[in-house]
Amino acid sequence: MLCTECKKNNATVFYQQSINGQSVELALCQECAEKHGILTGDSLFGELFKIPQFSRSAQSTHKSCTLCGSNENNFIKDGKVSCPVCYEIFAEELSAPIKRIHGNVSHIGRAPAKLKKQSDKKRELEELKRKLNEAVEKEEYENAAVIRDRIRDIEASEGGM
Repeated sequence: MLCTECKKNNATVFYQQSINGQSVELALCQECAEKHGILTGDSLFGELFKIPQFSRSAQSTHKSCTLCGSNENNFIKDGKVSCPVCYEIFAEELSAPIKRIHGNVSHIGRAPAKLKKQSDKKRELEELKRKLNEAVEKEEYENAAVIRDRIRDIEASEGGM
């Protein structure tokens, strides 16, 4: 299929956009796709996430993941990381695109119910342990025994957390 823009080269990039029921379909060659900003260099995701294209000399000093062996070039080209450790290794490189897309680099939304329950129990335990220490310091041993028993009950029900 020929490029719909220049009608000379074979189309290698197929782009479809639908806004309010209006569809636009393009079949573009490499050059025309770059001209429209759909493709930059050899990375579609580089432009989408505004990831800078590194020169070949800069790529020779790249990092690689200690778990999966993935490197900067992989996530720049594909637009995704390979494993959870990649997020730690490439934190510096990923923070700008993540912040640009999501508005923040750390999760501040709702947590899954199971995780929330664990977090609430952990906070309750920390608070009870603090109160236990206060009760012991004030020599309120009866109150300390009640708090200690409550801590044991929580830890037993949660498997010791």
